[in-house]
Amino acid sequence: MAVEITRKDMSASELRAMAARTKNAKAARWMLAIALVLDDEPCRAIGPSDNGE
Repeated sequence: MAVEITRKDMSASELRAMAARTKNAKAARWMLAIALVLDDEPCRAIGPSDNGE
């Protein structure tokens, strides 16, 4: 399922900082997921693939 991010008033680093401060775990997970998308490097966080790349 594709989702369009329409609000870009916070950078990925600002979202990570806010996620670190919040006590709401569900909100923190959402913020970290959006930060990964904004970074445009989701593979970096997942790690190496099984096909040796």
